[in-house]
Amino acid sequence: MTNDHHSRSDIVRLAKVENDVLTVWLRQGLIRPIDAGVGRGKSLRFDPYQVRVARVLADGRSVGLNLDALRAIAEAIQTAIQTFSKADVHPRLLSSIIEEIEAPGHFQDNLASIRRLATKHPSDELTDLLEMYEQDGFEEAVKKAAAIFSAKDLEHLWLCVQLFGAEGYLMAYWDIYNGLWKVERHPTLDGSRLPSAACILLDLSPLSDLPE
Repeated sequence: MTNDHHSRSDIVRLAKVENDVLTVWLRQGLIRPIDAGVGRGKSLRFDPYQVRVARVLADGRSVGLNLDALRAIAEAIQTAIQTFSKADVHPRLLSSIIEEIEAPGHFQDNLASIRRLATKHPSDELTDLLEMYEQDGFEEAVKKAAAIFSAKDLEHLWLCVQLFGAEGYLMAYWDIYNGLWKVERHPTLDGSRLPSAACILLDLSPLSDLPE
């Protein structure tokens, strides 16, 4: 993310949510400020990730999800963000970090594969990816960050990939056996094997409109 923080008015504008709704989400802990705005005239500040959380919640609310369902979505996303934030790195490193966790020691192999692809199938995307991999210190940064995580963190990190890359869907559904809302990041899109009759798919692609 390029901006250090956003104001409350930024959240309202970018997430397309009413101010009174945001107030409820703040009181319920669905949206989390950087600090409490202590002191006369001090305003709440939010890291840029909270704009994305608020936008997903706003989309969920627009299709009729209640506060309990939104709370389940927020908890899943906030946990993923909190997990990723342990590394204190830019989101553009995320996919490389995941590769290092899943196949440690294969950074140079991945770099060689990217070089081959960039030669055979040149594109702006591959060129940018190759330039990133070839930057001084990039390999060290990826390995250092990957060492912070474990395999149990991968599900959270993959959710961050979707959130930051505006990719795929989230599915919120009512678990009738446990009487609560649950969230999955890789729903079946053909209507088969849905876990519940009450399932809502949230498209994450609109997040691409948000600033990095």
